[in-house]
Amino acid sequence: MRIRLKTITVLGITLLVLILFLYHISNAILISSINRQEAQSTLSYVERVEKMISLEYLSLKSTSGDWANWVPNSKVIDRVDTYCRGSFISS
Repeated sequence: MRIRLKTITVLGITLLVLILFLYHISNAILISSINRQEAQSTLSYVERVEKMISLEYLSLKSTSGDWANWVPNSKVIDRVDTYCRGSFISS
């Protein structure tokens, strides 16, 4: 083999190994960074959803508390209305 061919082969193999090494190192760094960012983003979304569910729960609790006070009154009003229709409305 001539020296020129040997030199080109050695430089080619060295360059290929260097490129593969840099690819694996940068890939490991980027993947860990992306995974960390994704975990933080997911945690943020979960906290937001929990807060929205909590607010919706409080709203429903308030509304149901309002309506719960009217249920006994509506039963009385229904009885009075039935009584009035039966007693005072002429046929």
